[in-house]
Amino acid sequence: MYGKDHSTNTPIYDAICEILGAPAPEHFTYELFLDETGQKISKSSGNGISIDEWLSYASTESLSYFMYQKPKTAKRLFFDVIPKAVDEYHQQLRAYSDQDAAAKAANPVFHIHSGNVPQSTLIVPFAMLLNLASVSGAEDKETLWGFIRRYAPDATAATHPDLDAAAGYAVRYFNDFVKPDRVYRAADAR
Repeated sequence: MYGKDHSTNTPIYDAICEILGAPAPEHFTYELFLDETGQKISKSSGNGISIDEWLSYASTESLSYFMYQKPKTAKRLFFDVIPKAVDEYHQQLRAYSDQDAAAKAANPVFHIHSGNVPQSTLIVPFAMLLNLASVSGAEDKETLWGFIRRYAPDATAATHPDLDAAAGYAVRYFNDFVKPDRVYRAADAR
């Protein structure tokens, strides 16, 4: 498995295996990752995001879901795709229990979880949590939970672990990206 930019090496990989007396592997070439402007992601220029950065702001499963989608198509990989991937992953989790066997087998979460698909406890979309953290200025998860409880009074971190984790990710995103650049306009006569 390798990126399209290394596909010219396929004959070399096959020859190495042949010299070692082994059959050539089945090759899987995937497309490149692009930044928000459609340019190839480059470590040296620092455009796009890394796996570690993704995992600072969303779950491993949301990254698995993102990667599962259209592996042979170029993907735009930047911060704005994270909330969409998280919310779509949880939509697939919620849909899974009502699907027939064929639809379950076609659902990405079946493969992500090797057939042992959990229930989603994310009752507030992640994109909404990000907005709520930004609007409320939530600097910690408990502050955000104060607002969440108004919407879902029976929800707790223990009963809704997905929601609790997402709240933590939303607060981290606010503290890292929104808060440092926040500028308040000075009051005037109006």
